[in-house]
Parts: sequence; structure tokens; C-alpha cells
Amino acid sequence: MAPDMSKVQYAIKGRVIRNRERDGKEVALVEGSKKLRVVPAVAEQPPMSIGHGFDDYVLSKTKSLRKGMFSGKLGKITVSAAQTGALVLPSPASSSNTPATMATVNLRFDPHEASSEPPRLGGLTTKIRVSTFFAARPAQEFPNRFTMNPQFESTRGIYETSVPLSSRCVEAAAWTKQFPKPEQERRNSDSSTCSSESDSDLPVQKDNKSYYSSTILVPITLPSSKTWVPSFHSCIVSRIYTLDISLTIHTPGAGVPASSVSLHLPVQVAAKGNQTSRTPLTEAEAAAELADAEVFLRPRMIEVPSQEHIGNSVLATAPASRELPPSYEDFFSQPRPVVEPGRS
Repeated sequence: MAPDMSKVQYAIKGRVIRNRERDGKEVALVEGSKKLRVVPAVAEQPPMSIGHGFDDYVLSKTKSLRKGMFSGKLGKITVSAAQTGALVLPSPASSSNTPATMATVNLRFDPHEASSEPPRLGGLTTKIRVSTFFAARPAQEFPNRFTMNPQFESTRGIYETSVPLSSRCVEAAAWTKQFPKPEQERRNSDSSTCSSESDSDLPVQKDNKSYYSSTILVPITLPSSKTWVPSFHSCIVSRIYTLDISLTIHTPGAGVPASSVSLHLPVQVAAKGNQTSRTPLTEAEAAAELADAEVFLRPRMIEVPSQEHIGNSVLATAPASRELPPSYEDFFSQPRPVVEPGRS
């Protein structure tokens, strides 16, 4: 799931060499390599802070629904979801190889009329979008698809691919009717211990319409047919993941096609790493490691040099003459310039 322009490979290479008899030059008789996959241990990061204008992700969307082709409005439905937990890649020693998390999709239907019923839900599909950002020059900020213009930026690029995850029917999701809360009465300023003239003029929040709500739990599991890399950012290469959720909604009227609402949630891919103990060293490796430690931890002592080595340093000012370096007494003994009054 990466482009050819950006690739990182690990391998162990080995060669069998011999020295030629006529000139002693090394010649490789046999050589080979074994590719390795290195998955670093990456901890789960805090949820991403999505500010205004960051169009890469959509956590909530509202859509208006109609009763029929030539009928009036049915109402509006709001689909929202929070950021999910990270998909944690298990350690190699673990028996489980399926990273999974759970997404919670919240639905709210505000009917246009009190007699309107909530719409019938259809299918819910999920897929994960893999985005690899690469550049020929160091990036100055975190990558963003909507701030890039590949037609005019030849030094940056993006490679995207999608992997389908699941498809399920959510028609059986139950709707719960929510009744409006009692109207909040304005608080009397005389009964408040800390009130002001502006507090008494605050508008009263009114919401006298009932609505319907529902919640759908969506399990997210990464397929084992792909090689997943933890989310990371570097100066020239970045890898991020986006969870795409699409919900189909059917209206009761005839002749109206089904509507769909899509959300795009940021999702992290982390890794536990290898939790097993270190492979025991051989005797030669242990001896070499101990020798390096002895050299590094060898005690070093700083002491005052002996008297015979003090004050004997000389500076060669000329080939035929040598003198000692100047001391503080020589500096203060030099005559100071006299400045006449009125002259600078």
C-alpha cells in the first residue's frame, strides 16, 4: 500500500568471497539476501484536534429528507461519530493477529411535522483509506490533502488506496423518541448571590420539538491480507489512515432514491512491539559486549599536574627567539593612554 517513489526495505545480505591467486582481489562466489519486515513499537497518541476548515475529516453531517418526489419535507437527519480508539497491531508472540476497535455512530432525526416517522435505514459500509504522503523537500507542516495542489507542486505527492472492511444491514436499529425538556425559566437576579444586569437579560433556551435518536455500534477489524504500518510522520514521508463510514437511508415515499451520508474519521494504527525476552547472546557476543562496557566505564581521574610541568609552555614568536606567554602582571603593567580633557 505504498508508491514506488517512497519505499523502505530491510534485508540481511550475505556473500561468500575468496581472494584471487594472481592479484589477491576479493571475488564474490555466492551472494544472497533475506528480506525482513520491521514493525516498530508505537504507542497510541491522543485524539487529533480537528479545527475549522480541516476538510480531510467529517465527524458530523446533516441532510434534509423529503417524503416523495413532489411531496413536502420529511425532516432532517444528523449522523455523527467520535474518533475511535487506535487499531493496535499485536506483538509477534501474541496469538491474536486481528487488530480491532469499535466505532459509535449516533443518529438524530428531527421531523418536519409531529406526525412524521423516522426513515428506514439501509446498509452501512465501512472501509479504511490509506494515505502515503511523500516529498522531495522537507515538509513544513502536517500533510493535508485539501491544502495540496499536485498540479503546481512537483516536490510533493500523495498515494491513496482503500481497503473495504465490512458491509452490514442496520434496518433493525431502534429509534427512541426524545421529548423536549421543560422550558428553562429565567432566574431572578434578586435571588442570585453573584448577579449582574447582563445576567438577567440572557435569552431563554427554548426547544419544544420532539426528535428521534438511535445508536449503531460498528466493529472495525483490519484484514490480515495486508501489511499494516503504524501511523507516523517524518520530514519527507507520512502515513495516515481514515475510516470511511457510509449509511444508506430510505424515505417512505415512492419514486425517491435512497440517500446516503458519509463520515470520514481519523483512525490511528499503533503497535505493541515484541514483548518477549531478549534472545540470549553467544559466548563471543557476550565477551565483546562486556569488553565494550569495560572500556566505556573505565574510571578516569583528573589531577593537578606536577610542578615540573607548570609554567614551561612556550610560544614560538620567531624562529630564533622563544618567550613565555604573557601573564596578568604584564597586562596591567603596560602604560595606559592619557586622554586630554575636551578630546575624545
